Amino acid sequence: MTMQPTTPLRTSQPTYLRINEPYFPRVIEKVGSVLNEVHSHKALAFDADFWLWQYRDLPTKTAKVYAALENEEIVGYYHVPVYEGLVDGQRKRLAMVQEVAVDKELRGQGIFQELARYATRDLLASRTHAAYTFPNRQSIHTFLKYNGYTEISTLKAYILPVRSGDILRSKLKLLGVEKGIGYCADFFFRQFSIKIDSETRVQLHEQVDQDIIEIFSAYQRGHHISILRDEAYLRWRFENRPSSQHFYFVIHKDNQNLATAIFKLDEMYDNPALLLMDYAYLEGREDYLLQLIQYVKNNGAKDMGKEFSFIFTMGNSRFLLRLKKIGFIRVPQKFNPRPLKLLVRNLSHDSQDIFRPQNWHVTLSDWDVF
Repeated sequence: MTMQPTTPLRTSQPTYLRINEPYFPRVIEKVGSVLNEVHSHKALAFDADFWLWQYRDLPTKTAKVYAALENEEIVGYYHVPVYEGLVDGQRKRLAMVQEVAVDKELRGQGIFQELARYATRDLLASRTHAAYTFPNRQSIHTFLKYNGYTEISTLKAYILPVRSGDILRSKLKLLGVEKGIGYCADFFFRQFSIKIDSETRVQLHEQVDQDIIEIFSAYQRGHHISILRDEAYLRWRFENRPSSQHFYFVIHKDNQNLATAIFKLDEMYDNPALLLMDYAYLEGREDYLLQLIQYVKNNGAKDMGKEFSFIFTMGNSRFLLRLKKIGFIRVPQKFNPRPLKLLVRNLSHDSQDIFRPQNWHVTLSDWDVF
Protein backbone atom coordinates (compact mmCIF):
# COMPACT_ATOMS: atom_id res chain seq x y z
CA MET A 1 0.00 0.00 0.00
CA THR A 2 1.48 3.33 -1.11
CA MET A 3 1.20 6.20 1.32
CA GLN A 4 0.11 9.47 -0.27
CA PRO A 5 1.74 12.72 0.90
CA THR A 6 -0.51 14.72 3.15
CA THR A 7 -0.80 18.41 3.87
CA PRO A 8 0.60 19.33 7.30
CA LEU A 9 -2.08 19.57 9.98
CA ARG A 10 -3.01 23.22 10.46
CA THR A 11 -3.43 24.10 14.13
CA SER A 12 -4.43 27.71 13.49
CA GLN A 13 -5.20 30.23 10.77
CA PRO A 14 -2.48 32.69 9.79
CA THR A 15 -2.39 36.22 11.12
CA TYR A 16 -1.50 38.91 8.60
CA LEU A 17 0.28 42.07 9.67
CA ARG A 18 2.81 44.70 8.72
CA ILE A 19 5.88 43.90 10.78
CA ASN A 20 8.18 46.28 12.65
CA GLU A 21 11.79 46.15 13.84
CA PRO A 22 11.51 43.38 16.48
CA TYR A 23 10.52 40.99 13.68
CA PHE A 24 13.42 41.94 11.38
CA PRO A 25 15.88 39.19 12.46
CA ARG A 26 13.20 36.54 11.98
CA VAL A 27 12.16 37.70 8.51
CA ILE A 28 15.84 38.03 7.47
CA GLU A 29 16.45 34.42 8.51
CA LYS A 30 13.33 33.29 6.62
CA VAL A 31 14.25 35.16 3.44
CA GLY A 32 17.76 33.70 3.49
CA SER A 33 16.49 30.15 3.86
CA VAL A 34 14.00 30.54 0.99
CA LEU A 35 16.58 32.10 -1.35
CA ASN A 36 18.92 29.19 -0.71
CA GLU A 37 16.09 26.70 -1.11
CA VAL A 38 15.24 27.96 -4.60
CA HIS A 39 18.92 28.53 -5.54
CA SER A 40 18.25 32.19 -6.23
CA HIS A 41 21.02 34.25 -7.80
CA LYS A 42 20.37 36.78 -5.05
CA ALA A 43 21.33 34.22 -2.39
CA LEU A 44 24.98 34.74 -3.34
CA ALA A 45 24.88 38.28 -1.91
CA PHE A 46 22.11 38.04 0.66
CA ASP A 47 22.73 38.45 4.39
CA ALA A 48 21.44 40.69 7.18
CA ASP A 49 23.40 43.70 5.92
CA PHE A 50 21.90 43.26 2.45
CA TRP A 51 18.34 43.10 3.80
CA LEU A 52 18.86 46.17 5.99
CA TRP A 53 20.34 48.07 3.03
CA GLN A 54 17.40 47.13 0.86
CA TYR A 55 14.49 47.68 3.27
CA ARG A 56 15.70 49.88 6.13
CA ASP A 57 18.34 52.16 4.66
CA LEU A 58 16.74 53.08 1.32
CA PRO A 59 16.49 56.84 0.57
CA THR A 60 12.85 57.25 1.65
CA LYS A 61 13.42 55.17 4.82
CA THR A 62 10.04 53.62 3.97
CA ALA A 63 9.54 49.95 3.25
CA LYS A 64 6.36 48.09 4.07
CA VAL A 65 7.16 44.52 5.07
CA TYR A 66 4.18 42.24 5.57
CA ALA A 67 4.10 38.76 7.05
CA ALA A 68 1.82 35.79 7.59
CA LEU A 69 2.25 34.32 11.07
CA GLU A 70 1.16 30.95 12.39
CA ASN A 71 1.76 30.33 16.08
CA GLU A 72 4.08 33.36 16.04
CA GLU A 73 6.21 31.78 13.29
CA ILE A 74 6.68 33.65 9.99
CA VAL A 75 5.32 31.39 7.24
CA GLY A 76 5.09 34.01 4.50
CA TYR A 77 6.47 37.46 3.67
CA TYR A 78 5.83 40.28 1.22
CA HIS A 79 8.25 43.22 0.87
CA VAL A 80 7.29 46.60 -0.59
CA PRO A 81 9.99 49.30 -0.58
CA VAL A 82 8.72 52.78 -1.47
CA TYR A 83 10.75 55.12 -3.66
CA GLU A 84 10.50 58.71 -4.76
CA GLY A 85 9.32 58.70 -8.35
CA LEU A 86 8.73 61.14 -11.15
CA VAL A 87 5.33 61.12 -12.85
CA ASP A 88 5.09 63.73 -15.61
CA GLY A 89 7.63 65.89 -13.82
CA GLN A 90 5.95 65.69 -10.41
CA ARG A 91 7.31 63.82 -7.42
CA LYS A 92 5.13 60.84 -6.54
CA ARG A 93 5.71 57.81 -4.36
CA LEU A 94 6.12 54.52 -6.22
CA ALA A 95 5.97 51.17 -4.42
CA MET A 96 7.73 48.12 -5.79
CA VAL A 97 6.69 44.66 -4.65
CA GLN A 98 9.78 42.49 -4.12
CA GLU A 99 10.77 39.37 -2.23
CA VAL A 100 7.53 37.43 -1.69
CA ALA A 101 7.22 33.82 -0.57
CA VAL A 102 5.28 31.29 1.49
CA ASP A 103 6.73 28.19 3.18
CA LYS A 104 6.80 25.39 0.63
CA GLU A 105 4.80 23.07 2.92
CA LEU A 106 1.95 25.58 3.00
CA ARG A 107 1.84 26.65 -0.64
CA GLY A 108 -1.39 26.15 -2.53
CA GLN A 109 -3.52 26.85 0.56
CA GLY A 110 -4.37 30.49 -0.20
CA ILE A 111 -1.89 32.06 2.22
CA PHE A 112 -0.04 34.06 -0.40
CA GLN A 113 -3.34 35.22 -1.88
CA GLU A 114 -4.53 36.52 1.50
CA LEU A 115 -1.16 38.07 2.34
CA ALA A 116 -1.14 39.89 -1.00
CA ARG A 117 -4.70 41.13 -0.43
CA TYR A 118 -3.75 42.42 3.01
CA ALA A 119 -0.74 44.25 1.61
CA THR A 120 -2.74 45.74 -1.28
CA ARG A 121 -5.43 47.08 1.07
CA ASP A 122 -2.73 48.70 3.20
CA LEU A 123 -1.07 50.24 0.13
CA LEU A 124 -4.40 51.63 -1.07
CA ALA A 125 -4.78 53.39 2.28
CA SER A 126 -1.35 55.01 1.93
CA ARG A 127 -0.42 58.07 -0.12
CA THR A 128 1.43 55.99 -2.66
CA HIS A 129 0.76 56.79 -6.32
CA ALA A 130 1.23 53.36 -7.89
CA ALA A 131 2.80 49.96 -7.30
CA TYR A 132 4.74 47.82 -9.73
CA THR A 133 6.45 44.46 -9.67
CA PHE A 134 8.25 41.80 -11.72
CA PRO A 135 6.69 38.54 -10.44
CA ASN A 136 7.92 35.05 -11.19
CA ARG A 137 5.81 32.34 -12.81
CA GLN A 138 4.55 31.09 -9.45
CA SER A 139 3.16 34.40 -8.20
CA ILE A 140 2.01 36.26 -11.32
CA HIS A 141 -1.43 34.63 -11.27
CA THR A 142 -2.19 36.00 -7.79
CA PHE A 143 -1.17 39.54 -8.75
CA LEU A 144 -3.32 39.53 -11.89
CA LYS A 145 -6.42 37.71 -10.63
CA TYR A 146 -6.72 38.78 -7.01
CA ASN A 147 -4.78 42.03 -6.51
CA GLY A 148 -5.83 44.24 -9.38
CA TYR A 149 -2.49 44.36 -11.17
CA THR A 150 -2.28 44.82 -14.93
CA GLU A 151 0.44 43.36 -17.14
CA ILE A 152 2.06 46.26 -18.99
CA SER A 153 4.92 44.70 -20.92
CA THR A 154 7.74 42.19 -20.88
CA LEU A 155 11.08 43.91 -20.50
CA LYS A 156 13.27 43.61 -23.58
CA ALA A 157 16.62 41.87 -23.07
CA TYR A 158 19.70 42.53 -25.21
CA ILE A 159 23.09 40.85 -25.39
CA LEU A 160 26.35 41.81 -27.10
CA PRO A 161 28.85 38.93 -27.41
CA VAL A 162 32.43 39.98 -26.80
CA ARG A 163 34.22 36.62 -26.51
CA SER A 164 31.89 34.24 -28.33
CA GLY A 165 34.34 31.34 -28.11
CA ASP A 166 34.17 31.38 -24.31
CA ILE A 167 30.36 31.36 -24.44
CA LEU A 168 30.30 28.41 -26.83
CA ARG A 169 32.94 26.51 -24.85
CA SER A 170 30.85 26.77 -21.67
CA LYS A 171 27.78 25.34 -23.41
CA LEU A 172 29.07 22.97 -26.10
CA LYS A 173 31.86 20.43 -26.41
CA LEU A 174 33.13 20.83 -29.98
CA LEU A 175 36.70 19.53 -29.62
CA GLY A 176 38.14 23.00 -29.99
CA VAL A 177 36.09 23.95 -33.05
CA GLU A 178 34.22 26.47 -30.90
CA LYS A 179 37.33 28.66 -30.87
CA GLY A 180 37.15 29.14 -34.62
CA ILE A 181 33.40 29.61 -34.60
CA GLY A 182 33.77 32.14 -31.81
CA TYR A 183 36.40 34.06 -33.75
CA CYS A 184 34.06 34.28 -36.77
CA ALA A 185 31.16 35.36 -34.54
CA ASP A 186 33.25 38.09 -32.90
CA PHE A 187 34.36 39.30 -36.34
CA PHE A 188 30.69 39.48 -37.38
CA PHE A 189 29.64 41.50 -34.33
CA ARG A 190 32.56 43.89 -34.79
CA GLN A 191 31.05 44.97 -38.10
CA PHE A 192 28.30 46.71 -36.14
CA SER A 193 29.76 49.95 -34.92
CA ILE A 194 29.21 53.67 -35.09
CA LYS A 195 31.69 56.37 -35.92
CA ILE A 196 33.59 57.67 -32.92
CA ASP A 197 33.81 61.42 -32.45
CA SER A 198 37.58 61.93 -32.18
CA GLU A 199 37.09 64.88 -29.84
CA THR A 200 35.34 62.82 -27.16
CA ARG A 201 36.95 61.12 -24.18
CA VAL A 202 35.60 58.30 -22.04
CA GLN A 203 36.63 58.15 -18.41
CA LEU A 204 36.08 55.59 -15.67
CA HIS A 205 34.98 57.38 -12.49
CA GLU A 206 35.56 55.92 -9.05
CA GLN A 207 32.15 56.80 -7.63
CA VAL A 208 28.85 58.53 -8.26
CA ASP A 209 30.05 62.11 -8.54
CA GLN A 210 28.49 65.42 -9.50
CA ASP A 211 29.13 64.83 -13.21
CA ILE A 212 27.06 61.63 -13.15
CA ILE A 213 24.34 63.12 -10.94
CA GLU A 214 23.84 66.07 -13.29
CA ILE A 215 23.52 63.85 -16.38
CA PHE A 216 20.87 61.70 -14.69
CA SER A 217 19.04 64.82 -13.51
CA ALA A 218 18.82 66.15 -17.07
CA TYR A 219 17.96 62.78 -18.60
CA GLN A 220 15.00 61.93 -16.40
CA ARG A 221 13.16 65.15 -17.22
CA GLY A 222 12.00 63.41 -20.39
CA HIS A 223 10.48 60.41 -18.59
CA HIS A 224 6.77 60.08 -17.94
CA ILE A 225 7.11 57.54 -15.10
CA SER A 226 10.28 56.34 -13.37
CA ILE A 227 12.08 56.10 -10.07
CA LEU A 228 13.74 59.41 -9.23
CA ARG A 229 17.42 58.81 -9.89
CA ASP A 230 18.75 61.63 -7.76
CA GLU A 231 21.96 61.70 -5.73
CA ALA A 232 20.45 59.89 -2.75
CA TYR A 233 19.08 57.08 -4.89
CA LEU A 234 22.18 56.66 -7.06
CA ARG A 235 24.54 56.50 -4.08
CA TRP A 236 22.27 54.09 -2.22
CA ARG A 237 21.59 51.83 -5.21
CA PHE A 238 25.14 51.55 -6.51
CA GLU A 239 27.75 52.73 -4.00
CA ASN A 240 26.10 51.34 -0.87
CA ARG A 241 24.83 48.00 -2.19
CA PRO A 242 26.63 45.28 -0.20
CA SER A 243 28.78 42.69 -1.98
CA SER A 244 28.74 44.64 -5.25
CA GLN A 245 31.18 46.62 -7.35
CA HIS A 246 29.96 49.04 -9.98
CA PHE A 247 31.85 50.87 -12.70
CA TYR A 248 30.89 54.42 -13.70
CA PHE A 249 31.81 55.58 -17.20
CA VAL A 250 31.32 59.11 -18.52
CA ILE A 251 31.85 60.43 -22.04
CA HIS A 252 32.62 64.11 -22.46
CA LYS A 253 33.56 66.62 -25.16
CA ASP A 254 34.70 70.23 -24.89
CA ASN A 255 34.45 70.06 -21.07
CA GLN A 256 30.80 68.98 -21.28
CA ASN A 257 29.62 65.62 -19.94
CA LEU A 258 27.30 64.08 -22.51
CA ALA A 259 26.35 60.61 -21.27
CA THR A 260 27.04 58.12 -18.52
CA ALA A 261 26.60 54.38 -18.01
CA ILE A 262 26.83 52.25 -14.88
CA PHE A 263 28.02 48.65 -15.23
CA LYS A 264 28.30 45.67 -12.91
CA LEU A 265 30.27 42.46 -13.33
CA ASP A 266 28.28 39.30 -12.63
CA GLU A 267 27.81 35.79 -13.97
CA MET A 268 25.17 34.68 -16.47
CA TYR A 269 24.92 31.62 -18.72
CA ASP A 270 28.00 30.24 -16.87
CA ASN A 271 30.12 33.14 -18.12
CA PRO A 272 31.43 36.43 -16.71
CA ALA A 273 28.99 39.09 -17.85
CA LEU A 274 29.08 42.86 -17.82
CA LEU A 275 25.64 44.16 -16.93
CA LEU A 276 24.53 47.56 -18.19
CA MET A 277 22.60 48.52 -15.07
CA ASP A 278 21.66 52.13 -15.81
CA TYR A 279 22.45 55.02 -18.11
CA ALA A 280 21.65 58.62 -18.93
CA TYR A 281 22.43 61.17 -21.62
CA LEU A 282 21.74 64.79 -22.46
CA GLU A 283 18.79 65.44 -24.76
CA GLY A 284 19.62 64.56 -28.34
CA ARG A 285 22.94 62.94 -27.42
CA GLU A 286 21.90 59.29 -27.65
CA ASP A 287 24.74 58.45 -30.05
CA TYR A 288 27.27 59.54 -27.46
CA LEU A 289 25.91 56.91 -25.08
CA LEU A 290 26.30 54.36 -27.88
CA GLN A 291 29.89 55.53 -28.34
CA LEU A 292 30.48 55.08 -24.62
CA ILE A 293 29.10 51.52 -24.61
CA GLN A 294 31.10 50.68 -27.73
CA TYR A 295 34.21 51.98 -25.96
CA VAL A 296 33.48 49.77 -22.95
CA LYS A 297 33.04 46.75 -25.22
CA ASN A 298 36.49 47.35 -26.71
CA ASN A 299 38.41 48.73 -23.74
CA GLY A 300 36.37 47.99 -20.62
CA ALA A 301 38.25 44.84 -19.63
CA LYS A 302 41.52 46.78 -19.56
CA ASP A 303 40.04 49.77 -17.71
CA MET A 304 38.25 47.64 -15.10
CA GLY A 305 40.90 44.93 -14.83
CA LYS A 306 38.24 42.27 -15.39
CA GLU A 307 37.41 40.16 -18.45
CA PHE A 308 33.84 39.54 -19.59
CA SER A 309 32.31 37.36 -22.31
CA PHE A 310 29.36 39.60 -23.17
CA ILE A 311 27.40 42.70 -22.21
CA PHE A 312 23.78 42.24 -21.13
CA THR A 313 20.97 44.62 -20.33
CA MET A 314 17.20 44.62 -19.96
CA GLY A 315 14.54 47.28 -19.64
CA ASN A 316 11.63 49.26 -20.97
CA SER A 317 13.22 52.30 -22.60
CA ARG A 318 13.16 53.97 -25.98
CA PHE A 319 16.96 53.96 -26.01
CA LEU A 320 17.32 50.17 -26.07
CA LEU A 321 16.31 49.86 -29.73
CA ARG A 322 19.41 51.88 -30.65
CA LEU A 323 21.71 49.21 -29.20
CA LYS A 324 21.37 47.23 -32.43
CA LYS A 325 23.59 49.84 -34.10
CA ILE A 326 26.60 48.56 -32.14
CA GLY A 327 25.85 44.84 -32.41
CA PHE A 328 23.43 44.04 -29.59
CA ILE A 329 20.86 41.40 -30.42
CA ARG A 330 17.47 40.90 -28.83
CA VAL A 331 17.34 37.81 -26.60
CA PRO A 332 14.37 35.60 -27.61
CA GLN A 333 12.03 34.94 -24.71
CA LYS A 334 12.63 31.18 -24.79
CA PHE A 335 16.37 31.76 -24.19
CA ASN A 336 15.86 34.28 -21.41
CA PRO A 337 16.20 32.38 -18.11
CA ARG A 338 14.12 34.95 -16.23
CA PRO A 339 11.82 37.10 -18.40
CA LEU A 340 10.68 40.16 -16.47
CA LYS A 341 7.02 41.05 -16.86
CA LEU A 342 6.14 44.55 -15.68
CA LEU A 343 2.88 44.54 -13.67
CA VAL A 344 1.32 47.76 -12.38
CA ARG A 345 -1.35 48.54 -9.77
CA ASN A 346 -3.17 51.87 -9.67
CA LEU A 347 -3.20 53.24 -6.11
CA SER A 348 -4.40 56.75 -6.96
CA HIS A 349 -7.42 58.14 -8.78
CA ASP A 350 -5.20 60.13 -11.16
CA SER A 351 -2.97 57.25 -12.24
CA GLN A 352 -4.56 56.16 -15.53
CA ASP A 353 -1.45 56.94 -17.60
CA ILE A 354 0.45 54.23 -15.73
CA PHE A 355 -1.13 51.59 -17.98
CA ARG A 356 0.66 52.80 -21.12
CA PRO A 357 3.87 50.82 -21.64
CA GLN A 358 5.60 53.70 -23.44
CA ASN A 359 5.24 55.87 -20.34
CA TRP A 360 7.49 53.68 -18.19
CA HIS A 361 11.26 54.05 -18.05
CA VAL A 362 12.69 50.90 -16.48
CA THR A 363 16.30 49.71 -16.48
CA LEU A 364 18.05 46.65 -15.07
CA SER A 365 18.69 48.58 -11.86
CA ASP A 366 14.95 48.54 -11.09
CA TRP A 367 15.23 44.79 -10.49
CA ASP A 368 16.56 43.96 -7.05
CA VAL A 369 18.30 40.70 -8.01
CA PHE A 370 21.37 42.32 -9.67
